Amino acid sequence: MTGRLRVLAAVVAGVICGWGGYWLGHLAGWSADADWPVQMQVLTRSIGLWETDRVGYSDPQAWENMHDLLLNMKLLAKPLDVSKAFTNEFVP
Repeated sequence: MTGRLRVLAAVVAGVICGWGGYWLGHLAGWSADADWPVQMQVLTRSIGLWETDRVGYSDPQAWENMHDLLLNMKLLAKPLDVSKAFTNEFVP
């Protein structure tokens, strides 16, 4: 795992165990410790999804595809200008 991915893994694990454990524990009686093996399995299997040359880049075609799907499913009432929904301006 590269250094960048190790940092990402640490952040994700902190979020899962930190805030998730706090809110779910206090609101629903959920225990972060009890689900730790499952959380780690999800984390380790999803790390590969973050491996990319341009972290944060949004594929315009993916946005168009989702837009078209939502229109076909009648979840959008009318077509939208997808280019206004995201930007890659700040992605290195």
